Amino acid sequence: MHANGKLSQAALGRELNLSRAMVTKLKQRGMPIHSVTEAIDWRKANLDPGLVKAVRRPELMPAIERDRVAAVNALGALASDDLAAKDWGPFVERVEKLRAILVVLTEDENDRVRLPLQIWDALCGFPGPWSAHTRFERAN
Repeated sequence: MHANGKLSQAALGRELNLSRAMVTKLKQRGMPIHSVTEAIDWRKANLDPGLVKAVRRPELMPAIERDRVAAVNALGALASDDLAAKDWGPFVERVEKLRAILVVLTEDENDRVRLPLQIWDALCGFPGPWSAHTRFERAN
């Protein structure tokens, strides 16, 4: 992460188990670099699966594909960092992604999710410092 809270190419490379050079090469081919999940989706849609390192070596598969709970917890930590920095754009994006992922987790996976309280508040639509910057609604 950059000091400004944006995902750096180096951080993206670490998440995807790619070198900086490969991240740059894929960026030039059109891979989004502002989101790990969007980069993964782009790679699935645009790369030959047989040439992807994670297919040849599953232990190198990004955590978001290998363990959804680890991905949710990591995304929650990033959202918490965004909240602390009052960086509302990434915060809103991450909370929406968390919502989308949480609804498909199994009961066992849900039991292992560990998110900061303020992130749960935002997910549930409770008012907070994010209220003026979001359209989160409280479920009845």
